[in-house]
Amino acid sequence: MKHFFRAGALASALNVMRAAVQGESQLQSMPNNTAIMISFAACVALELSTPADGNRADLALSVQNLMTETADVLERIGLNPPHRNGVSALFARQLRHIA
Repeated sequence: MKHFFRAGALASALNVMRAAVQGESQLQSMPNNTAIMISFAACVALELSTPADGNRADLALSVQNLMTETADVLERIGLNPPHRNGVSALFARQLRHIA
């Protein structure tokens, strides 16, 4: 049963990140709670997809790419207009740091 919950949680987290990447244009005016939700999904995916030995270098390439794309989206949204330093940009920097 634990395996099914882990697999379901990972699939849901990856789906949230994919939706964020694909719907970037619709997220330009996103509220901070949406940025938090996307960042939380990225952290869940990172935790659940990290091997038992804790070596994040062994993450699947597709998960690594999705993490990078999600961080890029969050940063672009958080820095638009250029003088803005929004919450999503801060989350993107932290996501890059932990991934």
